Amino acid sequence: MRKLILAVMPVLVLSANPARGVDGVQAATAEPAATRPAGGPAQTRPADTTRPAEPDKPASLTSARRRYTSGDYAGAIGEYRTLAESAARRLEAHLGLADCYAMTGKYDDAKAALRAVAALGERDAPWHVLMSQLHARVGEYAPALDQARQAVACREDWAPAIYQLGRSLEIVGSKAEAVQVYKTIEKSVQRSGFTQDAPSLVAAGQTLNRIAILTGQKASEQAQNILHNYLQEAYQRADKTYWPAHIAAAELLLEKHKGGPAGEELKLAAKINKNLPDVHVGNGVLLLATFEFEKAVAEAKEALKINSNCTDAMLLEAATLMRWQKLSQAQEVLEKLLKVNPNDIQALSMMAAVHMLRYAPAGAEPYIKRGAAINPDSAEMHETIGDWLSSARQFDEAEAHFRKAMEMAPELAGPVTGLGRLYMQTGWEELAHETLDKAFQIDDFRADVKNYLDLLDAMKSFSVRETPHFIIKVDGKHDEVLLEWIAEVAEEIHEEVSRDFAHTPEQKTLVEMFPDQAKFSMRISGRGWLPTVGACTGRVIAMPAPDPLRGGFGQFNWYAVLRHEYTHAVTLTATRNRIPHWFTEACAVWEQPDRRNFQAVGLLVEAVRSGKLYPVEELSWGFIRPQRDRGAGARSLAYAQSEWVFEYIDERKGRQTILEMLKAFGDGRTQADVFQNVVGIPEKQFDKDFGEWAVRQITSWGFDADPTPNLKKAQQAVKDKPDSADAQADLALAYYRAHAYPSAEAAARKAVELKPAHTKALGILGAAQASRKKYKEAIETARKLEAIDPQSANAAQILAKVAVLERDWPTAIPALERYKQILPWDDYGYVELAKIYDQLGQMRLLLPNLVEMHRRTMKDPKYARRAADIYRASDAPAEAIEFYEQVIQINPYDAGAYQAMAALALRLKQYDRALAAMRSKSLLEPDNARTWAELAMVYYRVACQKKSAPLLIQARQAAGKAIEIDPESYGKDVLELIEQTKF
Repeated sequence: MRKLILAVMPVLVLSANPARGVDGVQAATAEPAATRPAGGPAQTRPADTTRPAEPDKPASLTSARRRYTSGDYAGAIGEYRTLAESAARRLEAHLGLADCYAMTGKYDDAKAALRAVAALGERDAPWHVLMSQLHARVGEYAPALDQARQAVACREDWAPAIYQLGRSLEIVGSKAEAVQVYKTIEKSVQRSGFTQDAPSLVAAGQTLNRIAILTGQKASEQAQNILHNYLQEAYQRADKTYWPAHIAAAELLLEKHKGGPAGEELKLAAKINKNLPDVHVGNGVLLLATFEFEKAVAEAKEALKINSNCTDAMLLEAATLMRWQKLSQAQEVLEKLLKVNPNDIQALSMMAAVHMLRYAPAGAEPYIKRGAAINPDSAEMHETIGDWLSSARQFDEAEAHFRKAMEMAPELAGPVTGLGRLYMQTGWEELAHETLDKAFQIDDFRADVKNYLDLLDAMKSFSVRETPHFIIKVDGKHDEVLLEWIAEVAEEIHEEVSRDFAHTPEQKTLVEMFPDQAKFSMRISGRGWLPTVGACTGRVIAMPAPDPLRGGFGQFNWYAVLRHEYTHAVTLTATRNRIPHWFTEACAVWEQPDRRNFQAVGLLVEAVRSGKLYPVEELSWGFIRPQRDRGAGARSLAYAQSEWVFEYIDERKGRQTILEMLKAFGDGRTQADVFQNVVGIPEKQFDKDFGEWAVRQITSWGFDADPTPNLKKAQQAVKDKPDSADAQADLALAYYRAHAYPSAEAAARKAVELKPAHTKALGILGAAQASRKKYKEAIETARKLEAIDPQSANAAQILAKVAVLERDWPTAIPALERYKQILPWDDYGYVELAKIYDQLGQMRLLLPNLVEMHRRTMKDPKYARRAADIYRASDAPAEAIEFYEQVIQINPYDAGAYQAMAALALRLKQYDRALAAMRSKSLLEPDNARTWAELAMVYYRVACQKKSAPLLIQARQAAGKAIEIDPESYGKDVLELIEQTKF
């Protein structure tokens, strides 16, 4: 499978391969060699005047081919060697041997097998095609072209020969001649028996695809025709065992970004032949598209087990490692590949890209020159480089390569699509539409291009608001209510974030809110479903609407997301998009308004206890490809740890060091260099020092830094030292964490018997007793622990939990307050106190707990709404407005919050705020006469205060709207009042 990676940026793009054809060249038939293409034998033999008719083949030849078809290459080789001893079967046997050797990567052996029958193969088209493909496999393009020409000279109407010659011409840059060769396929299609010849059907389909691409034919019509009438026809009717047809169909579908159907074709091929490198490579390409790096590499390794010189598998592995940002390892794989084929255009292109991704363009030049020496007009090279640079957000350099590729091959959709996608990422949407439309005209069968164009067309109807630093777009039909509020807070966010990082983006940032998760995902990736509520590509910030009724991830705090993503925009532009992923996330999380919640604290504590903090060198991969050994919260841990690293550097080295790190990354310095020379400590030493600091941090938070004991090890430790209180306490903790409470209680009791003042054992004993509803015993144990250690969080929690269960508020309240002081990160104390104070009607004491719970989550409006209502009832309008604003930052569709805010704002003479709130309510309730009447009254009151005739006109219009909806509404009274007013 040579339609592999141009670039795995954000959408998988695959390119055609001129050397395709050696892998998978046989099928279980018994046809003469003269009619068997290297892509597979003909099902029936057409009339052939170049050779005398031959008798039927013996069964052993059929057996050998069946072995080959099923993937038993060693067995096939044995049978072919036996057949080679027969003069009558010598040519056929050596062709079969060459096929088998090629499938297992023994290209020299394959060529030797063919050379051994060179005299017999002189006028045999399949012999020349197979030799051409073998030369191409190792980069010997001149002899590959010569052999392809000889194949066509032998059989000018034979589709596999035509296709091989055309691809050989393409690879050396003779595109015009290739088109002329491809067009001779008409002779092959008209040949008698063509539709029963699976290899010819496949080769013809591939040839027609190249003609369509090179001559600008309508892709949708051609692709469907090729897929159904050639490739699928080959395996559905001509030869159901002809797996190369499935591979060719998968390639075509992958080329058009139709991964699901491509995967099905690969499965069908694998059912026929269990040892196909192409299947593993194709599966790896699909996995790479979803960032499943380990699995993609594993597929590449499986392909290499079958064919140790499979350059497609090496390209897959290298591309995966590059996407994984393991550039050194990718370079090693590419160097290995170039030993197999020193002239592989994609490998040379990716080697150039590796150097450019290291900000060392001089290192890329030799590889670009080598590629140009093979093909001076290699659009593939520049498209590949452009895709990799675009994926790394090196947009200016990427644009230059895309444009060069477009100049070299204006007929290709790939470079145009890459450029259009680049414009989408950089926010130049008019240019993106224009460019993607060109791509669609070239290839209207590409799903990603059509998706982008459909989205851009839909976005033309979006409502737009421009501020000094932002262009804000929302779906006017659903989310007009957000436009004004986003515009207001965005400038506040800009002022604060830009000040914190001493940088202002040169261009206005686009903030785009989409009506649902699917459209948001489409905006960012052109396909699929993104499991997040916000994304930033540099200049563009995109979010789905925070409406749980439209699917996605339900409610979220759009203000917090906007602040987070704008921090990305600032740090990305400050560093020319060169900032490491973990560092921009650290800055963004640090800027969020919500506090570190208990879930994040728990992840950090457990990572410290278990020694599973990410090394800073690997921290970025916690976001893109979290490691399974760090558990289900691996990605969340990466966010929490990144911010923690930020805090550590800020605390130890000062804020100026953070700013100097940004500058150094912008200058193209590596992370290792930045830590060594800016932070002032090598990465490995930093990990050690940070780990020691982290232990002190969680201890200061009130947590034990010792790791959770392993149950089996703890059981063995007790067997070894049955009189050890520590061993018994560890066993008790292991049982408790496994929810084995009776066993935990028993082990803890033994530890206390051995050492009555053992605080860990007492804590576990009390917790186990409470879990078993032995409340009196639990309280007694907790009191003992409290007497020994007044700062014991376990004692306070046990006393609080039992008191809460028994509704003993006089005991519960002080225990919970003490627990909050000892372990302030845990939500438990705040949640339970809020419930108690609410039941007791103690609003003054309830409020701080509500506020703290809101600050920790900021994803559910209930805490902010309750706080706002309490402040409003307590005659604290300013505080009430603050929390109603917090409500609409989570649920902007709460009409009641806007109405309350408007009334409070009028009391405080905050007229603009009052008008904004009531306008928002009218957007949510466009058919509610009462709402329009209330808006009219707000306009009226503000007009009177400001003596503003224009506002009075707006008041009259709003009242008129209310009367239009309901002639007897309150709007009628408001209008009478307005008409009596003169300024």
